Amino acid sequence: MRRLRRLANEASGEPLLLDYGSGRGRWARAAVAEGFRVVAYEPSVERGREAAPPFQLVHLESELRGMRFDVIHLEQVLEHVPHPFETLTKLKAYCGPHTIVRIAVPNILRDPSGRLIWETWPFDGKAPHVLAPFEHLHGFTPASLRELCLRAGYQPIPPHHIVRTHPVTLLRHWIGFAWPRLGTTLQYLSLHSQNAPR
Repeated sequence: MRRLRRLANEASGEPLLLDYGSGRGRWARAAVAEGFRVVAYEPSVERGREAAPPFQLVHLESELRGMRFDVIHLEQVLEHVPHPFETLTKLKAYCGPHTIVRIAVPNILRDPSGRLIWETWPFDGKAPHVLAPFEHLHGFTPASLRELCLRAGYQPIPPHHIVRTHPVTLLRHWIGFAWPRLGTTLQYLSLHSQNAPR
């Protein structure tokens, strides 16, 4: 969150962050600690109760209508939603010209079963499968997540904007082109990459 805060805008006061699918509020609390104003969206009222928020917590997307955010944060969310493309498309309504969208999902290629991933599906009797039914609905690779984001209308933030704050992420992106299993599915995006960040 500290690096994301610097990337959002080193000169601004308190950028507004949407923690979309905030769960128990771990990342939302970390964002508040780093100087973000935070709106956390968690559709599960029960899970949201555990958040103990020092931030605004909402359970209905209608409560976000008309809001614009400096940062939209999706940590381990897209693998759980039924329609990731529709989710990303819908989030564009909350973006301004300099909004940063941060997405992280599991890299399915890093599953210990490797090429045998489907032989143990849905459950090997020991540990939850990376695509456990009713838990992870989708599996992503670095390439498939990148393609999904491009199709939804997002652009990667150019390397020269993130190299100072996220050099390891950038290195892992480059490694991932040659060795996808070692690549990262962490994405920093914008609707207008030439305009982000300031």
